[in-house]
Amino acid sequence: MNFIKTFTLPMCWIFLIPIVSYLFFGYAVNERNEQVNNLVYESLYADKPTSNVEKLHIQESFNLFDYASVCSEKKPEFQTLITSLGSLCDDFYYYNVGSELSFYSILISVFMLIFTLGFFLLSFKSQTIQYKSFVISWNISKLFCIAQVAIQGTLLLAVCFFGTVLLWNTYYPQILIFIGLPVGIACIQMIGILIGRTKIPNYVIGHPLTQTEAPTLYEELTRICDKFDTDLPDNVVLGIEDNFFVTEHELTLNEDIKLIGKTLYLSIFHLKKLNKLEASAILPMK
Repeated sequence: MNFIKTFTLPMCWIFLIPIVSYLFFGYAVNERNEQVNNLVYESLYADKPTSNVEKLHIQESFNLFDYASVCSEKKPEFQTLITSLGSLCDDFYYYNVGSELSFYSILISVFMLIFTLGFFLLSFKSQTIQYKSFVISWNISKLFCIAQVAIQGTLLLAVCFFGTVLLWNTYYPQILIFIGLPVGIACIQMIGILIGRTKIPNYVIGHPLTQTEAPTLYEELTRICDKFDTDLPDNVVLGIEDNFFVTEHELTLNEDIKLIGKTLYLSIFHLKKLNKLEASAILPMK
């Protein structure tokens, strides 16, 4: 269930807008092509005295003609027809651009999914590969997120705008404001978050050790502090991090306990591997 929440559902959201946009623009091309066919047929043959069978045959012939391809290819032999269609060819152009943009957005998302999975599997090879794969993945993921926010925001705006044009033969400029403005703000915020430096909270996870729980450890710390003429740490934390450190910055322990003063952090893994002499040699350095 956690895997579905953290990975599967977000990936489905990434594909949602591009897939819906791709289906919409495909429908829009077919619908507009049919509208142009009916318009041309009515202007040429609607008033002519022909039988119903002939009208049906002529209309079927018109339905086989692909005006979207004519407008996109712009062959010299169809130049007169393209000129007569005017702004209708512009509609086909916008629909084709929207369809291509949706397709490439889906393609980039699939590539990013494979890329992330590949680096995830490589990270098990060694710590060096794990670090390098993380750095590369993080930087590429930032570019991917910025690109997807811009592309999918544009697609969402285009679908809403051309949807009204296609269904009701009119457009509403308010859509450009109500949808375009939030999309623009989201793009700016996303770029700012991804490019800017993230503020990492000072918190640690571990168990606070008291003198009652670890008297031997506190005796050794007292001996070391007296030897080097320094104060005993105000807090001693035992955790699973792979290092020792001392800090006087305020820390948050386990996300709810404030640690004020000098805090000594001890790694339980290293303490298990070190004997008393080795640990006593390391602690004074901290």
